[in-house]
Amino acid sequence: MIINDKFINNTLYTNAIIKDAVKLLQECKIKVIVVLTEDNKVMGTITDGDIRRGLLKNIPLSNNCISIMNKEPRCALNSDSILINDLLTRKKLSVIIIDKENKFIGFEPSKNVSDKAKLEGLNSLNRFFNQKNIEDFKANIGCTDII
Repeated sequence: MIINDKFINNTLYTNAIIKDAVKLLQECKIKVIVVLTEDNKVMGTITDGDIRRGLLKNIPLSNNCISIMNKEPRCALNSDSILINDLLTRKKLSVIIIDKENKFIGFEPSKNVSDKAKLEGLNSLNRFFNQKNIEDFKANIGCTDII
């Protein structure tokens, strides 16, 4: 199994505040943040839904992120490919990969997340180049399937 470490920036430490989580979720491809201890052990996760529920409970954005996090995230050992594949296919989740000491290794995104990230990248190229430049670019790299 290959761990997708390009999503490793989806982490905050336990001393972060909720406002930090909001900012990070805005920038992340995978819309989940892993909350880590100082020694990189997984403590929990934060999603947009956790933030909304916190706001509905009048929890200020200046509060510690631990106050809104899911304290029972779905994780899998890096050696447990059966569980990882089950979570990816049956639950359609991105899986948090940990080692035997509960230390964060990375994410294995679901196919849906990977495809969405690829599409966003291609759409960014389209916005960057005008149509003539796209045709030249495709011809130079021998690619015909850029959107």
